[in-house]
Amino acid sequence: MTSRLTVRENKERNRVEVFITEDSGRKNHIGDYTVGNNTLTCFKERSKHYFNKYKGWGIDREIVKYYSKLGADIVVVDTENGIRYETTAIKMLLHGTENQFRGHLPQIFLSEFDFDVRVEVKP
Repeated sequence: MTSRLTVRENKERNRVEVFITEDSGRKNHIGDYTVGNNTLTCFKERSKHYFNKYKGWGIDREIVKYYSKLGADIVVVDTENGIRYETTAIKMLLHGTENQFRGHLPQIFLSEFDFDVRVEVKP
């Protein structure tokens, strides 16, 4: 199977933009990877991306596996509530739940209670 993961360097923001290509051919921007601190940061609206079934957040399985090989951290920023959820890709892979639904590619879900949580101050 070919990789559906693509990246694009954004020199202005000093980050690497991470995309996944759905079966439909649509490219979804998943987040931004910062090489200097080995962190993938995903900005999500709770009302659209929070999964009640798992009481947490899901990220594409291929992306979690890729970044676990790098030993990267994963950060999900809830843009509606200003809460920043932090974990490692390895923890998400080992303790998360895999599922695929609603026409999406397989994702790994981690309960918000399994993340380290801290409140972000909105400007």
